[in-house]
Amino acid sequence: MEPEDRHTHATMSVARIETLADGVFAIAMTLLAFNLTVPVLDPRLSADQVAAGLPGQIYALGPAFVVYSLSFVVLGVYWVGHHAQFRVIDAADRAFLWINILFMMLIALVPFSTLLLSRYPLVPIAAQVYGIVLTLIGGAFYLHWRYATKGHRLVPPSTTEEFILAVQRRILIGPTVCAIAVLVAFVSTIVSIFLYAFLVPFYIAPGSVDRIVFRVRRSV
Repeated sequence: MEPEDRHTHATMSVARIETLADGVFAIAMTLLAFNLTVPVLDPRLSADQVAAGLPGQIYALGPAFVVYSLSFVVLGVYWVGHHAQFRVIDAADRAFLWINILFMMLIALVPFSTLLLSRYPLVPIAAQVYGIVLTLIGGAFYLHWRYATKGHRLVPPSTTEEFILAVQRRILIGPTVCAIAVLVAFVSTIVSIFLYAFLVPFYIAPGSVDRIVFRVRRSV
């Protein structure tokens, strides 16, 4: 990166932000697995009775495994997105640090909303709480990018407006769909969960933004 391509008003390192993010994501993703509890049968049952009853108990955990998988991948999507943003963002200031704290606080809520939805998958309020958390995460993620790029505050001046706007549009799809799913949950929680799941393949599939990120990184 050429000296003239750097901003000089924000000199805080982003290294500790990324370290904190990795730790929060790791803990949140691990806690998701802790929500999956092994079925406990009456110890007075015989081995044959346990063998007969255990498959049904495991089958009953199906919704919990589905929501666990969904949440784990959603957290993975946001971890990848956070990592990708820091391929462009190369400095920080005090306000930016607190935006990251907000983002991490919301990420840490995902195990709670996941457990709630896995236990009550057919109850509208459970699907809505899950969606509200994801909507807030998406909103904080948008704020994260918007703050860093406004006036090229924390990104190199060579970062194009086309790229900045493309990333903004891609980020906003998530919270928009989740907000719609929150409303849909009044009618059908199953459709609501399907909408949350719809976002996973969309964000996993590489898009034009991903190619721009790597091109920007090589050129700076």
